[in-house]
Amino acid sequence: MPRDAVWWSTVTPTAKEFTVPYRSVNPATGEVLKIFTEHTDQEMMSALATADKAFVSWAARPIEERAKTISRAAQLLLERKSELAKLATLEMGKRIAESRGEIEDRGAQLTTGKPASARSGSSWLNRSSTNSFRGSSLPPRG
Repeated sequence: MPRDAVWWSTVTPTAKEFTVPYRSVNPATGEVLKIFTEHTDQEMMSALATADKAFVSWAARPIEERAKTISRAAQLLLERKSELAKLATLEMGKRIAESRGEIEDRGAQLTTGKPASARSGSSWLNRSSTNSFRGSSLPPRG
């Protein structure tokens, strides 16, 4: 059972009449892109337990191995940039260039720990060396 199982069990609704299926909707058109099936409480608890085991296993791996895996994930993210940008645009209503920019930034962040730029939004967070966050605002693009 995952560490937070008690907390999850106290907030999980049990009355099926109050549940609403999760839907992915294109905000620009209102089109429902996909409806996801509901999960039972037991399926959710099982998924949480699996995630907890994966976390413990991941944390036990040497940092070099984790760095190599994260680097590969960044490479795959950038290789699939066009496909992922289209999905982000559909699901969030962003401009395609903005979606591409965010993917490029996340790829750079995974490999260097720093975003490539702040072009992907009007507001961004910059992590300082003390691990605290400070917000910065950028002027709108013209």
